[in-house]
Parts: sequence; C-alpha cells; structure tokens
Amino acid sequence: MGDSIIKLVIGFIISIFVARIFGPAKFGQINYVAAVISFLQVFVIFGFDTIVRKDLGLETYPENTIVNTVIVVRWGLAILAYILGFCLFYFYLGRTYIFIYLILGLELFCYIYDVYKQWFQIKSLNKYAVLASQIAFFSLTALKIIYLCLFDNLNIYSLFILFSFFIEVFVLRCNFHRLKDNSVLKFDGDYAKKLVKASLPLLLNNFTIVIYMKVDQVMIGKMLTPKDVGLYSVAVAISEMVYFFPMAMSNALYPKVTDAKKNGEDYKKILERIGQINVSICLLWALFCTFFMPFLIVLVYGENYEPACRVIQIHSWAGVFVGASTGTGSDIIFEEKQKLFFYDTICAAVLNVILNYILIRIIGINGAAIATLVAQAFSAWLFFAFLRDKKYFSLRCRYFLIFNLIRRK
Repeated sequence: MGDSIIKLVIGFIISIFVARIFGPAKFGQINYVAAVISFLQVFVIFGFDTIVRKDLGLETYPENTIVNTVIVVRWGLAILAYILGFCLFYFYLGRTYIFIYLILGLELFCYIYDVYKQWFQIKSLNKYAVLASQIAFFSLTALKIIYLCLFDNLNIYSLFILFSFFIEVFVLRCNFHRLKDNSVLKFDGDYAKKLVKASLPLLLNNFTIVIYMKVDQVMIGKMLTPKDVGLYSVAVAISEMVYFFPMAMSNALYPKVTDAKKNGEDYKKILERIGQINVSICLLWALFCTFFMPFLIVLVYGENYEPACRVIQIHSWAGVFVGASTGTGSDIIFEEKQKLFFYDTICAAVLNVILNYILIRIIGINGAAIATLVAQAFSAWLFFAFLRDKKYFSLRCRYFLIFNLIRRK
C-alpha cells in the first residue's frame, strides 16, 4: 500500500507539470493514443494470465514450456495488434496521431513478457516483479523531470514513456534468467492451442471491461477535439484517484470474508461492512471534488483547464458506485455464478457507449461524465434489480446505508 501511495502521489505531481506545459490539446493527443492502445493491450494479453498462473501452480506442463509458449504466441498477437492500431489511425481515428502511435504502440511488445510476473507470483518471488516496476517508474519520473526542464515535444515525451516500459522488461527478464535454471526453452503447439481456447472467454470479458472504462476518451477524441480529450483526461485522473483506497480496503479485509465462509458464519455481514466503508470513502471524495475542486483545478493546472471542473464534479460521483462494487462481489463468487459479472459488464458497456454517443453530441465532455456515472450506477447496483433473485440487489442496497457504520462499535 505504501509503495502504491508513493507512486500515486509522485505520478500525480509530475502529471500536473506535464499537463500545464503541454496544454489541453497536446495532453489530449497523448491520452487519446494511450486510450486506443489500452484496447490493443487486451488483445496482446489475451486473458492468458489467469490460465498461466493455474498451469504453473499445478505444473500441468513444464515451466519452461509454459513460459516460452506464452512468449511466442504473444509475439504474434503483438505484431497483429500493432498493425491493427496503425490501420485504425490511418483509415479512421486520425492520421495526425500516427507518429505518436508508432512510438507509444511499441509498448504492446512489452506486455509479451508479463508471463515472468506470473512465474514470480507462483514462486512467491513478487519482490522481483515489484523491483522491476519500481525501477521503471522512478526511471520514467526522472526522464519526465528532464523533459520538463529541456524539451517541449510530444514525440520525445512518447519516447521517454516507451523507454520506461523497456526498462521494466529488461529487469524482469534479467531476474527471471538469474533465478530460473538454464534448461532449454521449448514451444508446445498443443499447449498453445489449449491456452488460446481456454482464454477466449477471459479475452471477451477483459475487452468488455476496457470498453466500459476507456471508450469515453476514444469517443471524445473522435467526435470532438484533442483539447476536449485533454480536459476530460485531467478530470478523470483526479476523480479516479480515490479508487485505490476501496481496492486496498477490500484486499485487506478479504481474508475475514473467506474465514467466515469456511466457518459457516454470515460472511455477507462482512461484505456489507466493506461496502459501507468503501462507499463512505468515495462519498467524502465526491463531496470534496464537488465543492473544492473547481478552485483547485484553476490554481494547480491553470485557467486553460477550467472547463474540466464540471466534469470532475459529475464524474467523481461515479466513484461512490465504484466503491460499492470494488471487492464486494464475493457472494457471487462463493455461489459460483461468475457469469453474472460478465453479463453485468456487457450491459454496462453497451449502455455506456449508447449514452456517450448521445450525450457527447449534446453537451460535450460533460455528457461523457454523465454517461460514466449512469453506467457505474447500473453496473454496481441497478443491474441486480433485474435479476429474479433479489438477494444480490438487497445486499448492494445495504452498502449505501453508511449511517449504520456510526451505530456499530
């Protein structure tokens, strides 16, 4: 948690200076390209991570075979994704972004080696993956400071971002080969087919989640201007800062949920408490953003970003529903009804796209914020009202009874 908070604070401070130097238009170009790359990233990862962790843990195949097969398959996927991204920008999304994409898009090849992280996790060697991430993060921070002092060019900034990805891959690869034996790496075509087949449902689910989370920035970039993307990106980055805390709280209390389930206790009371704590934290942040952020945006980012104030005031309330949904779906997992998550995400993604298409045309970036708020409310709460079994909806309604926290000892 401490490591994450340090990265969050330092990264946010540096991003303020970058946003001020670039201005909304240039800052929007970077974020627009990054949003499109997030879709392509899902295709490269292909949902392999969960399956790979299981196979490494159960030793269904030799470790070297699993690692090398994943790397080979992802190389093919990364090449296809990189070409697809180029075609999208050239024929549809805008040729003015092509050169930035040609640089930033190379980060797709870095996700090939995420399999090393899964190996570290299975071997309880997470510190090596964290070390690689920290070296990359602080290298990028140093490069950004150099950029702020010496340059004012989007392409150079894109190269710095790309360089940090390659640093992380280099450290991961060095640590892996230092700790792993030197036996010959082997590609297994049968395992590759099995892996792709088993990962297809996860790919669809992950792609739907990215649509749900990132489609607003892509649609703003296509329907409006880079400046609007820059304004919206700043607003979203601020309003989503609180998302880390519900996740950390849920992870910290999750062992209590599993222990209660094992001992036959009412684990739903613990889930209810987690949900109420998360909603309370996000509600306080939404109130702060509503009343104080208009002043702080102008003070910190400058007058150029003043139109982002209303977006933050709207978008921050989506966090209340994010708090209600983060880490509180154990009731569905314990009852082995994970398909509900998939249906929920699909419905929310479709709703988000439709609302974005309508509202962006009418009220611009404020419409995208409203679309996100409605989609989050539907995903975390209203979706369960349409199920035949109302117990899921009833539990999620109790997440919002935050005054019960005050009455409890």
